[in-house]
Amino acid sequence: MYQNSINFSLYQNDYSQNIFKQIEMFKNFEEEVKNKTRKAIQEHYEQLDLRLRQKYSNNNKGYILYGKRPVTLITEWAPVFYERTRFRYYNQK
Repeated sequence: MYQNSINFSLYQNDYSQNIFKQIEMFKNFEEEVKNKTRKAIQEHYEQLDLRLRQKYSNNNKGYILYGKRPVTLITEWAPVFYERTRFRYYNQK
């Protein structure tokens, strides 16, 4: 009977270590998903900003490039930072 209790305690210790390893693995997985999602959102908005900048560049349609402004989007994964292009409208007449 004493022998069985020792084996059980060893098994329980090994099982708890495996649980901690699994928890750590899931934490790492969640962090990786957060980083990839945040980076994908950031790249999407940077590409959108680039397309708008190309569309309205060179005083096209009455807009001039005014500068860049940092923007923060709060998402459920993490805050996303990127620089948004600012335009100023002017009257050509």
